[in-house]
Amino acid sequence: MNPDIVLLHIGTNDVVMSGYSATNSVDNIKSIISVIRGVDTNTDFFVAQVIPLPAHSSKIAELNAEIALEIPNLFTDESQVTVVDMQSEFDTNWLWDGVHPDNDGDHFIADQWYAAIPEPSCLSLFCLGVMYIIAGRRNKK
Repeated sequence: MNPDIVLLHIGTNDVVMSGYSATNSVDNIKSIISVIRGVDTNTDFFVAQVIPLPAHSSKIAELNAEIALEIPNLFTDESQVTVVDMQSEFDTNWLWDGVHPDNDGDHFIADQWYAAIPEPSCLSLFCLGVMYIIAGRRNKK
């Protein structure tokens, strides 16, 4: 399968549970992008600055700063890379267990993805179906 777009909200477990540095975690993200580009050089990527976790705020802040600094450098004319801010307006009261988002948090994340993805880049039927589901969820709020 050759995706038109890839959404990545990753790195939290690396820095919180595995003890990786923010730099190591972002290197992992770069590797994932590289592997996918090896299959399809025209895939566009949307990489999240991950949601905040109050118990690990400094580690998450370091990760998000590194994502903002390094990930835009991967942008090419054929394969765009966009950083999506999931952290700034995320309400940590939306974490049902202090780590995982509840329904309100899920809606927020879906809204951020929806706002970031330009419609013309989303051409596949799968992607259109996902966008329809997200839009439907937005209207049910």
